[in-house]
Amino acid sequence: MMRLARNWLLCSGIERYTVSLLGQHPLVLGCLPYGIISRALAEYPQDTGDFMSASFVFNADLRQLKQIRRSIIDAASSFGARREIIDDIVYAANELIANAITYGYGGNTGPIWVEVWREADVLYVRIRDAAPAFNPLNVPLPYNLLRSGQRRAGGLGLFLSRHLLDDLQYQALPQGGNELILVKWNAF
Repeated sequence: MMRLARNWLLCSGIERYTVSLLGQHPLVLGCLPYGIISRALAEYPQDTGDFMSASFVFNADLRQLKQIRRSIIDAASSFGARREIIDDIVYAANELIANAITYGYGGNTGPIWVEVWREADVLYVRIRDAAPAFNPLNVPLPYNLLRSGQRRAGGLGLFLSRHLLDDLQYQALPQGGNELILVKWNAF
């Protein structure tokens, strides 16, 4: 089976796009403005196998969220995921990454690694950071807040993310940091 790997790396504010086929040297398209990268992704022949992946590295900065969302959308779309599945996983990823940047890094700089991949009929997004370990799955869901009709600003992003996903997995990384895996079944 041919495996198509798409890697996006941040390079002085402009992304670098590379394409590699399993067993072959990567084809580096170089540092290109985002619009050119999107067109290259759309025009590149699709892998016919059951496994496809795309990887991105971003600075932990809330201003990067739009570009992160766009990168996940482009990758999932190129894999053939249904639009409603993409919307759900992008919303959840946006909320979880915003929390990692805001609370995990707390104003400090650091990397956010994002990987999007397809295995058979399942769409995955892996989010890694180098912030202090924090398991968002241990945060209680605000069911009583919703039942009582109380309103407050914020605090529902994690609840909505967990609701939109079929599975959300967490692990503290041995070298420090966090890993979240977002899962949507029957995505294609």
